[in-house]
Amino acid sequence: MITINKAALNEITHCYKLIQKLAVYEGEDSNSIISLKEFINLTSTTSPIFHILTAKKNNIIAGIAIYYYRYSTWKGKHIHLEDLFVDESYRKEGIGKLLMEKLISIAKTEQLKRIEWEVHSINIEAKNFYKKMGAEISEIWQISRLEL
Repeated sequence: MITINKAALNEITHCYKLIQKLAVYEGEDSNSIISLKEFINLTSTTSPIFHILTAKKNNIIAGIAIYYYRYSTWKGKHIHLEDLFVDESYRKEGIGKLLMEKLISIAKTEQLKRIEWEVHSINIEAKNFYKKMGAEISEIWQISRLEL
């Protein structure tokens, strides 16, 4: 049985390790500079800037979804999915779908109009997964960044 819940404080370190695995998977590990201490501090406040959902199978965290709230002048408040990652040994078991369904449920309960995210250009498996969930991958809107 797979359970989806908000991460408990004692699970944050394991969630951080999964984020590091995601960075390696996407070939971006050199860009992952947040420390475990900072990651824990950002999630353990009374008003965290992001939230973590965990997917557990047999009490082991098999996947995570990290999200936060954003605002669109066209759509209003919405959810930004920062990371969705399922540990390689648990893939193809529907865990990613369950995490997305939970996120959709949160958005509907809060009467939000949209969930958005970015997907790495090389991650074809993720693109196919999101399309199966009904997502549109925009060719029009491009990510812009100013690194400081």
